[in-house]
Amino acid sequence: MIQKHSNKESSKRNMPKAPKAKVGQDKKPIHPNSRKAQQLTRKASRDLRLGERNLNTQRTELLADRLMWFQKNANLEKKCLKKCELASLGKKYLTRFEDELDQIDIMQKIGNRQGRQHASREAAISLTMEKEKEEFASNGLELPDVINAKNFDYFKQWNGEIKYLQNIKLKKIASKDLEEECDEVSESQDTQMEFHDSDDSDL
Repeated sequence: MIQKHSNKESSKRNMPKAPKAKVGQDKKPIHPNSRKAQQLTRKASRDLRLGERNLNTQRTELLADRLMWFQKNANLEKKCLKKCELASLGKKYLTRFEDELDQIDIMQKIGNRQGRQHASREAAISLTMEKEKEEFASNGLELPDVINAKNFDYFKQWNGEIKYLQNIKLKKIASKDLEEECDEVSESQDTQMEFHDSDDSDL
């Protein structure tokens, strides 16, 4: 019995020990001049460039969609538009999503599964409308300069391709500028009507 016990102890001593885990082995500090550090720097710079490129692409596509909307809704038979005419288009543009929001609201009230699926779309539309209304009420919203006859003529011929978008001049228009211009037009029209009325009375 004593011999068997000693054999067990010797076999335990001869068994290979499991390697001890080194704490913090994978979190060794990287030397700033090492090859690993240079690889990480290049990757971060590449990711940043790709992110900026994607952001610029999104902005360009949104601007193209905006100009296409104005091209479809503007009176292209005129040589150029007045600010008051652009004002009505701008107000109409800011409400372009209202019908879609109404449809989403109806589906949500019914309890349709598609209504819940459109929740992200509703949030994106609301965010876009809020941002555009804020720009229009403060510093101004970038709109096609259809007040300039030459630019309006080029704008009419634009086929929607993004590569030609840079040739279209833009003009920041705020709601105050548009309202003042419309007021001036209406006041001039009232003045002309009063003038004609006075002429008729003299007759």
